[in-house]
Amino acid sequence: MDIHKNARLTPHGRERLAKMIVSGQTPEAASQAAGVCPRTGRKWRDRLVQDGLAGLQDRSSRPHRLRKPTPPKVIERIETLGRDLGDERNYSEETASSIDTEIKRIVEDAYEKAKKTLTDNRDKLELLAKTLLEKETMDSADVRQLLALPEETTVAI
Repeated sequence: MDIHKNARLTPHGRERLAKMIVSGQTPEAASQAAGVCPRTGRKWRDRLVQDGLAGLQDRSSRPHRLRKPTPPKVIERIETLGRDLGDERNYSEETASSIDTEIKRIVEDAYEKAKKTLTDNRDKLELLAKTLLEKETMDSADVRQLLALPEETTVAI
């Protein structure tokens, strides 16, 4: 399993943390050193003791059972509706090709317009980015003041 982008510890880091606690270091100190809360440190220690190294591997967070599962009749109805909507195509290949071409044109036009807007306003974009790195948050009034925009400026898309 891939490591979740927000995971503090890899399986190896969990093993190191759990072994530190098992060897006598307090969960608070070991967890602080690993950058996690003591509860998490105790959880990994308990899994190491109970399941060995296999207990430290990533696993699904999907619940084993649901308190109120979706009734089978509802599941069947949803699946039927999905089949009914998904299978039917009331137009020819030529029409499908025309639709695809038009969608491609719309997306490419929007891309070019966005690219031009960003290029034309690069100085404002860089100023805004620099300010956001310093302040972290800004509301619309802050942005208007920074970029010297009129009070009710909207961006035409």
